Parts: sequence; structure tokens; C-alpha cells
Amino acid sequence: MADDESLLKFFAEERQFFDVLEHYLDQIDDRPGANLKEPLPEIFSNNPFGYLTLLLDRYQEQPYLLDPHLERMVQPIILRLRQWLEYLQQHSAEFEEPPTDSTETLSIEQLSQKLEKLSHLLYFVVKVRGYKTIVRFFPHQVQDLSIVISTFGLVLPKLDSGPSKIVEAFSDALLWHFRYILLLWLSLICMIPFDLSRFDKLSTLQTQNLSTYQYVEKVGWSYLSLPGKEREAAALVLARLMLREDVFRSHLLAFVEKCLDNLRVAGEHDLFLATGIAQVLCILVELARPPQLLGVLPLLHQALLETSKLPYISASINLRKLRAKLAGRVALVIPVSPQGSSDNEDEQVPESVEMIVQDLLDCLQDKDTVVRWSGAKYLAKIGRRLPEAFSIQICDAILELFSLKTVEEQKGGIDLLSVNDYTWQGACLACAEFLRQKCFPVSRLESLIEWVVRALHFEQRKGVQSIGSGVRDAAAFVLWSFGRAFSSAEVEPFANQIAIQLVLQSLFDREVHVRRAGSAAFQENVGRLGIFPHGIDVLQRADFFTVGLRRSSFLKAAPEVARFEEYREAILNHLLEVCVCHWDGGVRELASQSICMIARGAFNQIPLALLDRLELGLKSKDINQVHGSLLTLGELAKAVQSIKTENATIQLVEKIFQLVTGVLDSNLKPRQLEVLLVAICQALANTLPDCPRLCENFIKSPAWMQLVDIGLKRSDDNLHCSLQSVLHQVSLRGVGVQQIQFFSKALTSGLVVARQASARCLGGFVFSSGALQTSFQPTFDLLVACTEEKVRISTAESLYNALQLQDEEIPEAERLISETEW
Repeated sequence: MADDESLLKFFAEERQFFDVLEHYLDQIDDRPGANLKEPLPEIFSNNPFGYLTLLLDRYQEQPYLLDPHLERMVQPIILRLRQWLEYLQQHSAEFEEPPTDSTETLSIEQLSQKLEKLSHLLYFVVKVRGYKTIVRFFPHQVQDLSIVISTFGLVLPKLDSGPSKIVEAFSDALLWHFRYILLLWLSLICMIPFDLSRFDKLSTLQTQNLSTYQYVEKVGWSYLSLPGKEREAAALVLARLMLREDVFRSHLLAFVEKCLDNLRVAGEHDLFLATGIAQVLCILVELARPPQLLGVLPLLHQALLETSKLPYISASINLRKLRAKLAGRVALVIPVSPQGSSDNEDEQVPESVEMIVQDLLDCLQDKDTVVRWSGAKYLAKIGRRLPEAFSIQICDAILELFSLKTVEEQKGGIDLLSVNDYTWQGACLACAEFLRQKCFPVSRLESLIEWVVRALHFEQRKGVQSIGSGVRDAAAFVLWSFGRAFSSAEVEPFANQIAIQLVLQSLFDREVHVRRAGSAAFQENVGRLGIFPHGIDVLQRADFFTVGLRRSSFLKAAPEVARFEEYREAILNHLLEVCVCHWDGGVRELASQSICMIARGAFNQIPLALLDRLELGLKSKDINQVHGSLLTLGELAKAVQSIKTENATIQLVEKIFQLVTGVLDSNLKPRQLEVLLVAICQALANTLPDCPRLCENFIKSPAWMQLVDIGLKRSDDNLHCSLQSVLHQVSLRGVGVQQIQFFSKALTSGLVVARQASARCLGGFVFSSGALQTSFQPTFDLLVACTEEKVRISTAESLYNALQLQDEEIPEAERLISETEW
């Protein structure tokens, strides 16, 4: 399998990182910085912090590579942070009333900047690896709780006291990294296995007449309504505080009631407070043991109801996601009978669970992916613990989402133009999660495959673009999960169908992430089930990295996979029915080349049935299909020249020639014809070498003159080059004297665009062929004369393009060009 250079193997910059880290920490401590073993890049010569964060950001997608080094990375930073917090507490009085000799201690501004630098760097480590992993390396001794509580006592505003320089300095919005890290630290050390009342004698608590529990709760609520990261950490502090053994029995009920009251107060004006409360409740339900929450379940249900009534919930992605998570986690706490515990299973599901399931089904149709995915994950988790009959009902409800707004066609298909792509993606995600939880019923497998195959090719045109890549990606996720949920015997009846559809997606989807999703799903099923035809061989040709490049996928992997008969017909059908008429011109062009390579490699001939299908495509009302068919015919004409079989005859090429020229004789509008001109010219240039007897008649036809007339009016260099290539093939047969005269006349009159196009087209003639030899000198003199005009038709480069073909064909051309004064 090919290697991807973007994938990292280990923490390659380890020595340099820790060398610069030590140097940076010494700078913060105002000590002479450690000598760097290797100098920093010039751009970071005075910015070691920028260099450290750049190295960390490289591992954002592979953070696990940093795991062996996290302790060595985090502890020096957090210990320096604790050291400066102790300094803050020791000199707090001096900061409020600075001494006359200001050199003995730092100013509060200087100290706050040191704390912010340390916190900012630590935040980057948390951002890359996640707070759950990093917080384990924070110190969590008994004395650390005193340090953190005392720090909050200094930096939090006090209602009953006057202005404070410390509070003012640490209220700066730019210091949010410091507040976030301090709250994360508090969320860890508030879980120490000692009674919190042992710390009630701290001066910070006694001055405010609060217990340790009350003060930590106050700190959490102080930051819960902020819009930044501090809110997330404050929610974690409150949730962990409430689940302490010495707290939850006496305070949990009152706390949830307070959350509910504040949720009602937040009402119409405080989105951030409502979001913070939802975060607290989500974390609380996640971390708690089910018996701890039985007494507050009614309040949690009420919180869900109140959240759904908030007027701004439809505009807040985060709030809707949190509500879906809270609903799912509450349902997992509600006692239910396990699967197969009784005969009358339908009556064992509490009504509250049924309501939550309906809410989560509605989440599958939400307009934002994170909400849909949250709903899908918790539906599957709930379905796993419910009685089997109810779990099947949930799966049926999910499958019914696929049929919403669908219209049955007369031919037996389904029209998907009116369906909602959000709904389809949500349904796919839910099915995938049910499969991952191994609770999707085998009896619904056939229906699932029917819908997922449609989802693999889901695409809706919206103006000049299309939507549906998310649906196709989610459909691949469903098939990726098959190997984890079903046995080989259960999937084997559908193995060929699934394999073919995944191959088509991994080879020909427009989006790289969808192609890679299809390849990953194919690989997963080959590894777990081993029932796909030629599974290993296909993977070697269309692996995860090969399909990453669209050109490589179409022109390298597809012809190789098409050598297997099980996939060949499906690949050709897909290219002809989907890719050749695709809305993206780049896909059409690659599809035409791919068809040619497959025909040449798999058949070693051009199947006549292929021409018949392309002929139907030329008659289509879809201009994209006509364009793709023309491109394919042009590529096939080129391929005929290298295929030496009985079918590769003059009659075959003439058939292609007649199909291409027939487009010019059709009733296409001029605007439609303009889109097709380059494809028509390329096809003609590829067919004319094998159609000498048709060449002269065509060049005199009205269709050709119409083509030239449109080409001279358009400033499209690709079109001019295509016309030039056609004229080159025509002149090789000694035909084109009248055409030379026509373009020579256009060169001296008319629009600038027409004159430039004429110069380009004149360069296509091979004047060494037959009757054209006598036309070279007059044409050359005309081009030279045009350069002497006050208004030139083009630059010397354009003239060179017009004359470059003559260097090879006429020996005296190079001499004439070199002797001419430009």
C-alpha cells in the first residue's frame, strides 16, 4: 500500500521542542535563557512561543504521538504556573499598595503577563490532546486546592469591596487562557478524597463567610455565563463538585433545581447562561452513577422541556447538540428491562424513554451535522439496552426517514429531487451507529442495503454546484460498520452488490473524503468478512491513498480494477451513466479518458455497443451529457490508432466522425454549441487522420464554417488551439487553400479577437503538403506585415505560436523567422 507523506510516525521534533521549551520558560522566569542546541528558524528567532505552538499544531490530527512525552511537556509548565500563583498570594498586599522601591517586586501587570504566557502555552497542549488527557498531569495535592481557591479569591470581583488592582488586571478579556487552565485545575483537585470542610478555615473563605463547597460552587457559577472556553471548564468544575460523596446526597437536588430556575430566568436574553447550564447537566449525567440521579430524573426531564422552549434554540447549534446529548444520557439512566427479560416487552419501556427516542429521531433531521450525529449515537445506545421488539421499532422508524418526500417513478425507480439531504445523512448515521452497537436486526438488512446503495450515489444540483457529499460519506460509514455487526454468512447474499457499489464510490466520487470513505469501507469488509470478489487484489490497486487523487483514481486505479470481470460492466455503466454527464467538466474529461483506457486494456478493442450508447448521449437534452459523449468519442478515436484489431477499422473511425459532425448539424442553439466547441474540435482532430476521403467535403461544409465563425468571435485560447489542431490534420492531406485565404483575410480586418484567432489558426497549416506550399511565403509576409502596424494583433509570443509548427515542416521557415526584424 502506498505511503502518505502527510502521516507522521513519531514526535520527530522532540529534542528541539524541549530545548526551546526550557529556553522559553527561563525567559518567563527572567533568567538567562538556556543556550539552544540548534538555532530557531529565522522567522521565529525572537518568538519561541510561536515555534512551540507551530510544532504542537502539526500533531493536531495525530495527537496520540505526543502521549509518551506529555508528562515531560506539561509538568514544567504547570509547576511554573503554581510557583507564580504562590508569588501572587505572597505579594498580594504589595500589588494593591506598591512599595516605593518598585524594583523589589514585579508589578501586577508583569505578573499577569507571565501567568498568561504559561497558561497560553498549556492551552495549546490541551487543544491538541484534549483536557481529559492533559489534566491527569496537573498536580493534585491537598495544598493545591488551597492555592487555587486563594487565587480565585484574589482575581474574582467582590461585591462588598472597593476597586482592586489585582481584579482589574485579571479581568482582562485577553487573559481567558489563564482562567480556563485555572478552572481545569480546580475541576481536578476538587475531587480529592478528603472532606471539603477541612479547608473551611482558609482566609479567603472566612472573609466571605462561605464553606469550601459554597465557594467552589460560586466560582463555577461566576464563569458559567461567559461565551468563551471558561464556560466549558466551569461546567466541569460544577459537575465534578456535585458528584463528590460528601456533596451529592445533600446538595445535588438543590443544585439541579437551581439550574432549572436559572434556565427559566435565562429565558429570552441569556443564551450563554442557558448553554452553560446545559453543559453542566450533560457532564453531570455522563459522570454520575445511575443510582445517584434517580432522585433528580423528573427535574432533568423538566430541564429538557424548558430547553426546547427557548426562543433562540433554533439558531444555536451548540445548544441543540447539548440538548440531544442530555436527552440521550437521561434515557440511559432511566431503569428499563433488558432485552429478552419478558414476553410482554412493549409495556416495559417507560413513556419518558419513548418521548426521548422521538426527540432524538427529530434530531436526525436537524440542519447541522453535529446535532444529527449526537442524535444518532444516543439512539443506538438506547436501542442496545431496550427490549428487542422496541429496538426493531426504532430501526423501522429510522428506515422510514429515507422514504420521506420520495416520489416513485414509472420505471420503478425513486425520484430524490425533493428529499432532504439532512434527513438522509441523519438516517445513515443512525443506521451506522446501530450497526456499531451490534443491535441492528438482521431481518431489516435487505431494506437497509437498498436505501444505503441509493445514498452512496446521492447528489442534488443546487445552482452551479451540488449537495450530498455528506450523505455519501455517511452511507460509506454504514457499510464500514457491516463487518462489525454481521457475520460473513449474513452478508454473503449481498456481497457482490456491496463490493461493486463501494468500488464505484471509491473510484469515481468527485469528493476526496467520500472516495477515501468508500475505500476504507471496502478494506474493513475485506479484512473482517473476506467475501468480496478479488478483495485483496482490488485493495492493492485502489487503496486509501491511491484514490486520494482524482486523476490517479480515474486513470490509474479504475483501469486496473476493471480487469476483473465482476467489476468491469458496473464500472463502464457508471462512467457512461453518471460521470460522462456529470455537472463538473473536470469529471467528464477524466471519465472520457478512463473509458478509453478501460476499453483498450480490458477489451483491446472498441465495443460497438459503446458507440451506440454514446450516440444516445449525443441526442440528450442535457448539454453536459452531450459534452461528455463528445469527449469520450474523441478519446476513443485516439485509442483506435493504437488498437490493431479487426474492429479498429476505417469504418469505425468514420462512424465516430459522423457522430461528431452530426452534432454540428443538429438544432443546438448557438449558446449551447459554444460549450461544445472545444470537445468537437478535439474529436475531429483525432478522427481526421483516418478519414481522408471525408476531410475535404467537411472542410467545405456549412457546419465547419459555423464552427469557425463562432471560434473567431470568442477569446478562448483553448478553442483557438483546438481549431488549430483540426487545421493541422486537414493540411496534412493537402487540403485547405481556401481556408488559408479565409484566415488571411480575417487577419487583416475585423475584431482583434478574430485577428488573434486567425494568427493562431494559420499556424496550424502544414505548408509543405501538396498544393499548400505556394501559400507559405504570402502567409509569412502577411504575418510579418501585421507586426509593423501601429496596433499589433498580438505580442511576439503569439506570432511565435502561430509560426512554430512551420519550423518542422518547411526548412526555410526557421531562416525566414530568424532574419526578420521583429
